[in-house]
Amino acid sequence: MNVGDYVGRVLRSEAHQGCHLSVIEHARSRVLPNHAHDWPFVCVLLKGSYVSRTRSSEMEIDNDVAVYHPRAFQHCDAIGRHGGLFFGVQIDPVLLSDSEFGRRGATGDIVAVHDDAPYLILGSLFCALLAGADKLAFESLAAELAGELFAPKACARGAAPRWLTRVEDRLQEGTCISLEDLSREAGVHATTLTRQFRAHKRCSIGDYHARVRAKRAFIGVVSETATLTEVSLMAGYADQSHMTREFKRAFGRTPGEIRRHVRNYGFQDDRALD
Repeated sequence: MNVGDYVGRVLRSEAHQGCHLSVIEHARSRVLPNHAHDWPFVCVLLKGSYVSRTRSSEMEIDNDVAVYHPRAFQHCDAIGRHGGLFFGVQIDPVLLSDSEFGRRGATGDIVAVHDDAPYLILGSLFCALLAGADKLAFESLAAELAGELFAPKACARGAAPRWLTRVEDRLQEGTCISLEDLSREAGVHATTLTRQFRAHKRCSIGDYHARVRAKRAFIGVVSETATLTEVSLMAGYADQSHMTREFKRAFGRTPGEIRRHVRNYGFQDDRALD
């Protein structure tokens, strides 16, 4: 399919240097015809449900992952019974030319990306599209997204300590937690914990925790399956005001603003709040 074209109703679309952004609606359950995109394509499910199907695999996609489609890769998705609302970003291959993964990106399979960092960049691009950000904001975020998805990551020397997974699991809970709690979970001193965490995760513990909560807040805000007060508590914030401050810091707009924009699209998911 040509850049900017999709199977589905395009509710909003903008082209910028290095990327093409679109909000796509499927109002009802359907199986999409087999198709492929001219540019590598990354999307997130905002509302509804769907199953991604290829010749070799089938994945039920949740709204907490970004899904990468290689350039020219054939796939046919099955939209769930509630329909689906998607945000998609097609990435200019020029942005991937210096990346080994990008150079071979036309031959891979569809990938569900669970890392919080690219998901949050997609969230920022979505909010920028809704709010009408300037050209530089789109171009820089697109380049940052390509770097997170495709650029080789610098790895810490040696294998990650066994306790790192346990610490990540505690942080993924999104609840208030202290460094003392995490040190006790890991069984190491706080200085060792923070040093090793940054070496292997490329960010501080505080930044990682903030990303977890911001991602949960974004999902709750756009899905409309809970009130903003309920979203703030589920995401691990002290209250709605705390979420509003952190959400605006992460995405440039308040939760209320983004929820109003999403409602303006008119997509009706019968699980959403009135």
